[in-house]
Amino acid sequence: DVDRRSRDAVEKNLERLGFVAQGRVAQGNAFEAVDRLEPADLVFVDPPYDFYVEKEPQMRRLPETIAARVLSNPEGRVISEHRIKEGLGDVIGARIVDERKYGDTLVTFYAKG
Repeated sequence: DVDRRSRDAVEKNLERLGFVAQGRVAQGNAFEAVDRLEPADLVFVDPPYDFYVEKEPQMRRLPETIAARVLSNPEGRVISEHRIKEGLGDVIGARIVDERKYGDTLVTFYAKG
């Protein structure tokens, strides 16, 4: 996350839930940080919603890259939050395994494949 306040909030939530040892929050631009992510079972992608339109090619590559290089097992998930009408849909190398609607927001769960 580029916003230090957001990163602090996520880190505090990890602490409250007892997952500090299992969780990491990457600091910086997601398009650059993806290349230095460690293997993980869950990766959350929650950029500004406008990025899904303004930076669609880069946004499409994020779950593709994460599924191929970061997810550590077949049960791993890339979780992407976006507006209902502006999600990525199918991406290369990942398949949608679940979607959850919350008002105008859709959360899409991708797995390898």
